[in-house]
Amino acid sequence: MYVQFFVIFALVIIGFFLGRRGIIDENTNAGINKMIMKLIVPCMFIDKIGNLAMNEHTLHEFFLTLIVFTLILFLCGLYAYGYSKIRKFPRENSNVAEFCMVLPNNAFMGFPIASTFFGELGLLMMAATNAAMNIYMFSYGIMLMERNERDGRQSFAVHAVRMAKHLFNPMMASLVISLFICGFGLAIPLPLKELLSQISGLCTPLAMLYVGATLSKGDFASVLKSKAVIEASLNKVFIMPLITWGLVYFLPLGMVAKAMCILAAAMPTAAMTSMLAGDHRQDTRLAGMILLVTTALSAATMMIWIQLIYIFLV
Repeated sequence: MYVQFFVIFALVIIGFFLGRRGIIDENTNAGINKMIMKLIVPCMFIDKIGNLAMNEHTLHEFFLTLIVFTLILFLCGLYAYGYSKIRKFPRENSNVAEFCMVLPNNAFMGFPIASTFFGELGLLMMAATNAAMNIYMFSYGIMLMERNERDGRQSFAVHAVRMAKHLFNPMMASLVISLFICGFGLAIPLPLKELLSQISGLCTPLAMLYVGATLSKGDFASVLKSKAVIEASLNKVFIMPLITWGLVYFLPLGMVAKAMCILAAAMPTAAMTSMLAGDHRQDTRLAGMILLVTTALSAATMMIWIQLIYIFLV
């Protein structure tokens, strides 16, 4: 396990220096992002989850994890709302801070880390938490972004169409395909299986290089001056996984499902926070700074949470 920790740290550091030197510029980094989410992760799902021995128990665990983590996200959203009130975050951007405290990057970083440390079953349960994240993001998340708008509220029909559009993406489509393959015990032809394996093997190195290159573009000096950024970031990487641990510990979930819920909650803020903030003319700078700080912190905290999970859960 410590070898895997070293490799992940080393890849982030390499990505950081490649970003600083301009070898990975913003356009290259954006291309890496799209390639991972639209090609590599779908291939990894079919390669890894498609080989699972799916049974009724595993399928039940997947949907139970989806339901449980959806509820956890809404409870964490309630906590974030209360925290921002108590700490008197400015109303004009407290909605963005609350959103960033809760929404996890459990796809881009979650999938490679889950697969590396917990195998195919871990990847499947992390996929369940990602589906929950999308439900939260395009329901309560949109409401948060519209909280400060007077005339920009969208109808329920518009929300439903937008949620459907984002839920039915290449990543979710490949998850359905992989569940179909393993559920019916279908065999993937050997040449195709080898191709999928080669492509999915790129996920961890490219994702960690991307994280490092993203961090290289940040201005940490200005970040440290913002109370909202620091407190929201610390809540994201420490308090949210603690809340999740307390909620799932006594639930009738398997150990891997519990571990993936905790690990998903411990992920840094998702990049979609900045995108949604921009769509609704909210504080994109605050969202970007929290994204930067939580990603930097998670390079260390993720390893701590994985270690704690192995000691106390697995």
